[in-house]
Amino acid sequence: MFWERVSEVRTHKNITALISIVYNDADGNPVEFNTAQDFPVQYIEQRVTFNPYIILALLLLSTLILMSWFAIRWWILVVKKHRCWNCEESIKSHWQTCPYCNMLQDKKKYTKFKKLQKEKSSDTSTSTQKKTKKKRGRPKKKPE
Repeated sequence: MFWERVSEVRTHKNITALISIVYNDADGNPVEFNTAQDFPVQYIEQRVTFNPYIILALLLLSTLILMSWFAIRWWILVVKKHRCWNCEESIKSHWQTCPYCNMLQDKKKYTKFKKLQKEKSSDTSTSTQKKTKKKRGRPKKKPE
């Protein structure tokens, strides 16, 4: 894989060899010869390790991507200014209401808010009319 690399390491080891020889002597009798011999062996071992340059580059790239994402988000939410749709004054983009005209900046929320206000005002006006009709029909008692 691209994040791995093969490294070669020269290795020295001592290997013990068990030697067992059976031979016939001059009389024809079998003779056993057992011994252990140490042999130094030198060989090249291949190891698969991580490539530190690729890992470092990936870490730096991911850090740059995250920092740029946070910078763009910060610029859009805090620094960037846009205009109020009602009074055309320059305000920050993350403000919910305009400080100059006190209008909601989301037109959908504003229309829902106005509809709710109209419904509440119509409900309160009909309830006050009903109450006033009841009050008009009863004579008030004068304190004695």
